[in-house]
This record gives sequence, C-alpha cells and structure tokens, in this order.
Amino acid sequence: MTAKHEEDKKLIEELKNDLKDKKKTSECEKKNKAAEVKCLTQENQQLNTDNKRLQSELDAAKKEQVDPKQLQDDQEACSRLTEAIRKERDWSKKAYRRIKAQKEEISEKTLALEKSQAAEELLRSILSNERQQFEQMDLQRQASVDQVGVVSN
Repeated sequence: MTAKHEEDKKLIEELKNDLKDKKKTSECEKKNKAAEVKCLTQENQQLNTDNKRLQSELDAAKKEQVDPKQLQDDQEACSRLTEAIRKERDWSKKAYRRIKAQKEEISEKTLALEKSQAAEELLRSILSNERQQFEQMDLQRQASVDQVGVVSN
C-alpha cells in the first residue's frame, strides 16, 4: 500500500468516526427536545386545568354573597394567577420557538449527515476504482517486465 492509500484510508476512517459522532449527538438532541416538549405540554395542560378550576371557584364565590374583603382577596389572587399564567404562556411560547429552531437545526444536521454519508460512499467508490486501476497498471507493468525478461533471454 502506498502512503497515499494509507492517508486516504485514514481520512475515510476519520470521516466515518466524525459522522457517527454527529449522528449520535443529533439523535440525543432530538430525544431531549421531544422530552422537553412533552414536559412543557403537560405543564401547560396543568396550568389550563388550574385556571379553569380557579375560574369555577371564582364564579361560585360570586354567586355566594361573600364579604367584600374576601372577594377582594380572591380577585387579587385570581389576578396574580392570571398574570402567572400569562408569564408561563409567554415562557412556553419562547420555549416552543426554541424547540422549533432546534428541530430545524437537527433537521439541517441530519441532512448534512446524509450528505456526508453520500460523500463517504462516493469517496469509497472512487478509492475502489483507483485501487483497481492501480492494480491493473501494476499487472500491466509486471507483464511488460516479464516480456522484456523473456525477450532478453
């Protein structure tokens, strides 16, 4: 094997290892983002449930003749919860946008990985063709050396 052959082989191995690492990282990120989306969805559902429950309690309290102080305290609590829900929704929207961007990034990385794998296959094919050409040339050279040896004897 020639030094060029060894270098090509080394380069191909490095490319393969790099592709494997990128694929593992991409898959791990994808799983983490999916888990984060699931968690955020559950939190959002819980907040919606809490909001409905609190709204029902507020409606029930309005129907009963509650003393004004209690009503004011309840309204303030409801306002605080409504604000907390608004903030949580804002945070959820930002998280959703981040997750969406990360999904797009994962898609881009997956596409890049696929392109790299295709390039690797092309390089393998080229290397194989070059190896066959080299072997063919070596056989032809050997045959001509053998013919020169036969003619000179």
